[in-house]
Amino acid sequence: MAVRTIGEGKAFFFFDGKVVEGIWKHDSLDLPFQYLDTNGNPIKINRGLTWVGFLPNEDSLGATSLGD
Repeated sequence: MAVRTIGEGKAFFFFDGKVVEGIWKHDSLDLPFQYLDTNGNPIKINRGLTWVGFLPNEDSLGATSLGD
């Protein structure tokens, strides 16, 4: 995937049957994206296939949990 953007924005991470709110951060085109929780801690991505999607406007971003 080629996303050429610098900055940060709202993010939702879905793994292990739960949703975690956080941010994505990209400081330079020469560095990888960072994925952080709301406390600024790195999100640990499980091994295996990972899907990343980007929306043009964070106003349209939301998630609802259906329970445990």
